[in-house]
Amino acid sequence: METLATIQKLFGILAPLAHTIVQAVKDGASDEEIADRVSGQVRILGHEIDALRKTQDSLEDFIKNG
Repeated sequence: METLATIQKLFGILAPLAHTIVQAVKDGASDEEIADRVSGQVRILGHEIDALRKTQDSLEDFIKNG
């Protein structure tokens, strides 16, 4: 259940991230400006990916050790 919730969070972050990038490109933003606009979203995404990895590791340990 935790894995599903984490995956849902990831998609909840990816959609606005993609929208932010598309809007920045439409606005004619430079690469640096785009990076500034998405930095917070990317940081949150990194935290969620780390949480998913920890969940995966826990599941693998459970499968191996019962």
